[in-house]
Amino acid sequence: MKKIVLIFILCSLPLFGWSDLTVNYMIVNAYKTFPEGLRLYLENNKKDILNGAKSVKESDFSSKKEIEAFVCMEKKIIERMIKNRQKIKKIAYEFGRMFKGIAILSYPFSFEKSFYSKDYNNYTEYKLEKFIFAFKKVNITNLKSNNCENLVKSLYRKSRELRVRIVNDYKIYGNSSQFDDLSAAFGSASLLFSDSCLTMSILSADIWLKANGSLSGCLTVKRGNE
Repeated sequence: MKKIVLIFILCSLPLFGWSDLTVNYMIVNAYKTFPEGLRLYLENNKKDILNGAKSVKESDFSSKKEIEAFVCMEKKIIERMIKNRQKIKKIAYEFGRMFKGIAILSYPFSFEKSFYSKDYNNYTEYKLEKFIFAFKKVNITNLKSNNCENLVKSLYRKSRELRVRIVNDYKIYGNSSQFDDLSAAFGSASLLFSDSCLTMSILSADIWLKANGSLSGCLTVKRGNE
């Protein structure tokens, strides 16, 4: 009987991922590295980006595989909308939806109804201001050949690998209140934050490139001999 009750409780628990505040912070940091033209294009519709992100819930999906497909589908939708000159407000909204998919994909405890999932959510939000988008530049030729599927699968693999390190810290320290900034749990959150921002930036740059936009001012893509 106790086992049945425990199963019922676990099934009733909400799903936890990066908080809205953390996701918004990712988007804001990624936005700063976009091509200048894309930043200007979206400048007056930043709220729509955040609203788009908020509209996507982890509970909308059943697995990270579904989210991989969702992110790449959203990318194609945005490319088509730009090509068809649809309203920028709507395009910005779809950018936000794509970004939220990336964020769900990178959370190491997505689709888990566990203590880890809730506690790590709270911990990362508390540490948010210490996370830095340590972006790296990809070559423009790699941008063109490194398709969306490869990028999102790489992000998923990273979150899955780092989950092991985070759980190990929980086994050692008990809960996140005992983590310090040298812990694997903190380092993993920082890496996943940065990689999420990078994925958002690279996919956005590729969208802009496909729309015949200039990559001038883009901080995540190398051109020529840079």
